[in-house]
Formats: sequence, C-alpha cells, structure tokens
Amino acid sequence: MSREPIRGTSLGSRSLTSDVGIELEDRVVTSFACSHCGSGFTVPFAAGAELPDSWICSSCGAEATRAGVKVKAGSEELEKTGKTPYEMLLERRSVDELELILQERLSYLRARRGLDQDAGKQKNTAQSRLSR
Repeated sequence: MSREPIRGTSLGSRSLTSDVGIELEDRVVTSFACSHCGSGFTVPFAAGAELPDSWICSSCGAEATRAGVKVKAGSEELEKTGKTPYEMLLERRSVDELELILQERLSYLRARRGLDQDAGKQKNTAQSRLSR
C-alpha cells in the first residue's frame, strides 16, 4: 500500500464531466432595459422562441422592456388586488344561504355548550355551577 493519503473531491464543488462533444442549441441573447432603476441586462433565449416584449428586472423587480420595442401608452394593466375571504365566499354562496348556514352552526354550538335555544339561558351544568 502507498503511504500517500487518499484524495477525493468534495461533493458539489465541481463537475468531473467536460463540455467536450456537447452541442448547445442556437441561442439569441436579448437585452432588456429597466425604466424604474435604469439597469440593463441580457437574457438568452432559444433561437426559435418567441421573444417577450417585457421581462422582470433582476435588480428591482419592476418590468423591463426589450431593447428596440416601444412601450404602448395604454398598455399599463391595472394592478390586481387580492380578494378577501368574504368576497371569495360570496362567489360560491348567496347571502341567504350563508344566513341559513350561520343559524345551523350557531344552534349546533349552543347545543354543545348546553344553552337552551328557547330561553337563551344556561342549563344547570357543572360549568355553569363553577362560574357562579
């Protein structure tokens, strides 16, 4: 046996394969300019791909436009606002259905807690005796 230490490579440090014999697809490098932060960057696309007119800026996150493309004056889309849970609920159910469901759930909860539905008073339970 040899007295030299066994040397290995660390995982993920570098690839042991080479680029010899690998043919990459034809690419088109497209440049974009951000009007918000003033930065410019390039994005490679496949040669046959449809090029987008805008791309998200890697610096500030705003929308950058492709070089040579004019920005349309009325193309500003309104910012989408999120819906509240109540608005999403109203898409699925009517107000009358929601009232009915609410009454069913309230009567179920009152029955579980030992409340009389007719009089609205507590029954003589151990919990009510402790609170006196």
